[in-house]
Amino acid sequence: MERFLKADNWFFTGITKLVLLILVNAMFIIGCIPVVTAGASLGALYHTIHKNLMDNRGYTIPCFWEGFRSNLKQSTIVMVIFLAISAVLFADDAIIRTMAQSGKINEGFSVLFWILLGLVWLYAIWVFASIALFQNSLKNIMRNSLVLFFAELPTTVYTAIIIAFVAFTIWLIWPLIFLMPAVGIWLIGYRMQKVFRRYQPEDTEGL
Repeated sequence: MERFLKADNWFFTGITKLVLLILVNAMFIIGCIPVVTAGASLGALYHTIHKNLMDNRGYTIPCFWEGFRSNLKQSTIVMVIFLAISAVLFADDAIIRTMAQSGKINEGFSVLFWILLGLVWLYAIWVFASIALFQNSLKNIMRNSLVLFFAELPTTVYTAIIIAFVAFTIWLIWPLIFLMPAVGIWLIGYRMQKVFRRYQPEDTEGL
């Protein structure tokens, strides 16, 4: 019984991590309310889970807002770029569907735009994670992220599976939106960290 009540007991550690995940997830949702800052919020979520929840450094709330502020400029620029690309793909999909209604083209072609949209946002995950962890120019971050997207294809596929799993669980039980995004980033971040460590020189902060 004494061992069970100790502060470092696995049960209390797990409960603490769960509460902190819900807390940081709430901050993530707040940070996403202006859509253009969703990238900064995602990067801050990644930063907090990596630094605070995985490595036990710092405090959760200050850690999140520190990460949010530090990558706000770059992440917002990137978010605007990806939103613009998404808008173009949605517009193309709408054109395909309109043409399909008149029999000029097979509506199945619209699937290609959705696949491309998914690939674009998988690439975005690599970009936001890199911004959260490394100090580098935006050009280099986007280039390095593109290299990692293809060079580490198993991790990219793993990321897609985790995102699909998170989306499905939220669709199934909607209140899990207050927990599952953080769980998903924890799972994705755990694997991405192994990738980043292989590519990061010991004496530098970037790839």
